[in-house]
Amino acid sequence: MDALLGILDRCPQSEQLSLCSCGPYLSEAISFYPEPTRLICLTKLRDLTLWTAPISISYFLAHLDLPITTSITVRSVCANIDFDDQNVAIFTSMLPRDQSRLPHVAAAQHASLFLTDEILELRIVQIFGSDIDREIVSHLTLGYYEWPDMDPAALLPRALSEVARLLSSSPIEHFRVLGHRNLLTERDWLDALCRIPRLNCLDFETSSFGDAVPLFRALSRGFQDSSGDVICPHLRSMYVRDAPLGNGAAELLIECLESRAAKGARLEQLVLYCYNMVDDIELTGELLERLKSLQDVFMYSPPREFVDSDEDEY
Repeated sequence: MDALLGILDRCPQSEQLSLCSCGPYLSEAISFYPEPTRLICLTKLRDLTLWTAPISISYFLAHLDLPITTSITVRSVCANIDFDDQNVAIFTSMLPRDQSRLPHVAAAQHASLFLTDEILELRIVQIFGSDIDREIVSHLTLGYYEWPDMDPAALLPRALSEVARLLSSSPIEHFRVLGHRNLLTERDWLDALCRIPRLNCLDFETSSFGDAVPLFRALSRGFQDSSGDVICPHLRSMYVRDAPLGNGAAELLIECLESRAAKGARLEQLVLYCYNMVDDIELTGELLERLKSLQDVFMYSPPREFVDSDEDEY
């Protein structure tokens, strides 16, 4: 580590840095790695990419003083990580103990939690306004790849809870959750959404094996407690992708939207992308008209008619 830090200390004008399997191998729990003995300032760094074990990533980042304009991409494999242990952190294990070393979390405006059969990733985005005709953006991306002995879908509820706690003091406005199978319960959604009350836009994508009912129920629960508080009172846009709307889900969504509107938290935009092969016969006629009336902008793409695009990516 000292040799690596010495090199970086002599390169203060560096703009890009990519390191694979750097630093010492640390097998101890994250709370026991040695305190940094020096701090390297890299004020010009625009892009940092690290690929190694989470504990080594955390230890290395603890030695760096980076501007918020630095985009950071961190990747790790899962071969030697015991995620069956509920005390093992998922994403925060990659961050330095002193998170003030990374201002990206405190300033986060957009966040995505992304899950497939091979990837579990958190992406945090900061936007700093515009320079002429383009946005100035940086990101912090934390990801796991290669799952030899387990299904990463089982980690989605824990990951959502951890991300919500991590971002609870951040000005998060846009939160996107993409999961190839929906294992999130109503309680999972409720606990997470209560921690990010400034949310303006919620974007949820599941698959034909999941549904959005737990999310709709969670968004309705805030009206049933004694305080009368609205969960995510600033929520104005919601995207629901690839989730069947049968089995009462459409009626539950309408009840949720009507309740929020009555409490002064009316949704301004609702987009439903149903591109799984299910019979969406319930979302027609009166139900469709009621949904249209509950917000200013309503978009609905029934099954087989939606063509995917990247235009709403950030």
